[in-house]
Amino acid sequence: YVLDGSDGFRHRDSLGGSKTYRGGSAQWMRTGAGAQHEEFWETSDERRTSIELFQIWINLPASQKFDPPSIRYLGAAHGAPWKEATVDGTRIRTVLSDEIVHAATDGEGATPNQRPRAEVLHAHIPAGGSWTPRVGADSSCSLYCREGQVSVPGPAGMVTVKAGESCGFSASGAETITCANAARGESDVLLLVGERLREPVAMGGPIVMNYDWEIDEAYRELQAGTFLK
Repeated sequence: YVLDGSDGFRHRDSLGGSKTYRGGSAQWMRTGAGAQHEEFWETSDERRTSIELFQIWINLPASQKFDPPSIRYLGAAHGAPWKEATVDGTRIRTVLSDEIVHAATDGEGATPNQRPRAEVLHAHIPAGGSWTPRVGADSSCSLYCREGQVSVPGPAGMVTVKAGESCGFSASGAETITCANAARGESDVLLLVGERLREPVAMGGPIVMNYDWEIDEAYRELQAGTFLK
């Protein structure tokens, strides 16, 4: 997710795609059964490159880990605009949702199929304001504060999350999370919301599976040149 005003990110992949996407855009990649890619900053001899982005990894359930790979580009420039709204002064952008991904046509690979719920929300909360997104009672949620600071509910009361810090939320049975701005100016936060998979997780470098033996097998395939199916 490349933030507004940023220079571009150059991408090339084993699905045959090659694209530079810039501020206000995002790339959604389902590696599935296997995809390889490389990325570079967009550079210019005339000025210094300025880019800020979030790279977010979202786990797939075991039943979908070997689905065909797919890449889609999101944002207005790619025909899949964000869903944006202002509620009580808080500007909210839905960067990722099933609706946005399925509306996207710019990209390569298989048509994305339905996966467990996963959403990315980017909110700018004004001074003195608060934001109460509906997340679902049994969701897995994480929040990152990019600028300012916010107060969120913790096990023993409100907890302050400062710029550059993140926090996770355990399942509490609450349908919403209240995020109050605790800074003098605007606070800028990213909220990740997903359905709990309730599966083991194993990670090795860029590969995420359920068990360590699956990671070992993937690296053996990489070394043998049989990783891409």
